[in-house]
Amino acid sequence: MGAFSVAPLGDRLGRRPFFIASGFWVFALAAIEAALKEVSLIVFMLFFTGVDVGADYPAGQALVTEHVNEHYRTRALSALMLAWYAGAIAGVLAAVPALRWDADWRGMLVF
Repeated sequence: MGAFSVAPLGDRLGRRPFFIASGFWVFALAAIEAALKEVSLIVFMLFFTGVDVGADYPAGQALVTEHVNEHYRTRALSALMLAWYAGAIAGVLAAVPALRWDADWRGMLVF
């Protein structure tokens, strides 16, 4: 959803500000989610985090495509995509203590 709604704005107004703002918003939303106690509010905020991450994907790929030399472009795009999957795996691993050892599940939002 974020790719469809925010990416066209990034094309018109410039991708770099949206890419930088996306990192800020992921951090801010995760901090807010970690502080909330109401599950429905956390789910609501997670929706906006997902929209933000979805907006980050096309902006990141476009920035790499535009600013990396043709010789290294394929490697740079592969590294970017690998970093996204590594982040997803890190998120799953952060959830393990919450699921396995009865740790506070909001603690995984800190990672």
